[in-house]
Amino acid sequence: MILDNDLDVLVLTESWLTGNQGDDLVIGDIKSTLPNYDLLHCPRIGSKGGGICIVYRSSAQVTLNSRIEFTSFELMDVTIRFSAVSVFRCYAVYRPPPSASNKFTYNMFLQEFLTLLESAVISDNMPLVLGDFNIHIDDGLDTQAKSFMNSIDSLGFSQHVNGPTHRAGHTLDLIMSRRIDDIISSVRILSGLSSDHSAIIADVNLTAPKNTKKLVQYRQFRNVDIAFFKQDILNSSQATSTPEHSSEAVGGYNDNLIQLIDRHAPLKRKNITVRPSAPWYTEELREAKRIRRQAERQMLSSGLSFDKQQYQEKCLSYYTALYEAKSKHLTAKIAEADTKELFRIVKRLTSPSSQETILPEHRTAVALANTFGDYFNDKIASTVSGVQTSAANPQFMSGANRVPDLGPDKCLSEFTPVPLNQVKKLIDSLKPKSCSLDPVPSWLVKTCVDELLPIITSTINLSLMSGEVPEAFKTCLITPLLKIEAIARQE
Repeated sequence: MILDNDLDVLVLTESWLTGNQGDDLVIGDIKSTLPNYDLLHCPRIGSKGGGICIVYRSSAQVTLNSRIEFTSFELMDVTIRFSAVSVFRCYAVYRPPPSASNKFTYNMFLQEFLTLLESAVISDNMPLVLGDFNIHIDDGLDTQAKSFMNSIDSLGFSQHVNGPTHRAGHTLDLIMSRRIDDIISSVRILSGLSSDHSAIIADVNLTAPKNTKKLVQYRQFRNVDIAFFKQDILNSSQATSTPEHSSEAVGGYNDNLIQLIDRHAPLKRKNITVRPSAPWYTEELREAKRIRRQAERQMLSSGLSFDKQQYQEKCLSYYTALYEAKSKHLTAKIAEADTKELFRIVKRLTSPSSQETILPEHRTAVALANTFGDYFNDKIASTVSGVQTSAANPQFMSGANRVPDLGPDKCLSEFTPVPLNQVKKLIDSLKPKSCSLDPVPSWLVKTCVDELLPIITSTINLSLMSGEVPEAFKTCLITPLLKIEAIARQE
């Protein structure tokens, strides 16, 4: 199984190793079969069964931490290091089923296990708590399972195994990590083994992803001297020229504003670091993190047990504050959200967005654009063909009843030019939204509306008088959004 799944670390509970010379044959057999792996184990002393064993790649450095004895479960606490930055702490647990002979109770286990979690949550290295817990967490009516899950949740841990891990159909084997670490990328259950338990295979991200760089272009519009900009508009050739066609007027308007904005707010480029958004991260959390770092430096410099205890307390305080801040932020967002926004929040929490670009197969950008164009043309044709032609829908009539097309040589027979005040009223009522095709942002147009108003009004009247839509207005940007993620790309 190790070789078939290319495992770096394998944790076994109920190894049945005894700690005496009889183990040498088993360990030797494992090492001869897996020459590139080493083995470390903690046997159950004094009775049969139990025991925990870890098989790991020889390239990893595994350190057995000081062993803490618990009554109701067995524990193997190791630090596994693959590199200077790829380190995690593994708490392997085996909890024997309670019986009349061992007299272990659930309350005894929960009290001891929470003591372990309180220590794990402040671990310097990212903790993974895993093993066979013999609790039916899949049973929604099991009060012990509910109590257990609520307890680990209160300490900021998440449980990642979903599905039966035992032959009887229950989920007994678990993997837990701190929520703030987010190191488990996937978990799968491998059944059909000779054991009555399934194998749980998890992919662990030990190193934080590198911050990506992105080249951005921007203009410092807010630094534009509005008075000088208005004066340049009045002095521009567009303000004094009289175009004959609406397309010419729009083209001149765009070119003129681009030249002016290049002068007043030239295009700049810079590389920025793309960081994940954390709106819930407050100044109080930054202060708590700073205090934790101070306590860490004090502990490292003095080596005193008192300073170590102080550092652990600051770590626990910081992690608790992180969890509470994020919970408070999400609670407030959910309380304020309408139905649409609520669905978005739930989707972000339960289905992290994929970074993969989902597009149909294509060789060039032109081919991709044509694919989308053909799709929408077919969609429109299909819709039109399904509409029943009737007197109530004259646009679909044929023959003598069909409305004649107005070509570019056709002009409106009656037309009253749009006055300046009506255009100004429309511009003032527009929302300050912009498109990247706009020569300047809409808020700047509204700020300079008095200077631009004659040009815009003249262009509108030219378009209406000629019955033409300017060529620039026939260009748009389309961003396809896939609403159904499971749909095939070509569909």
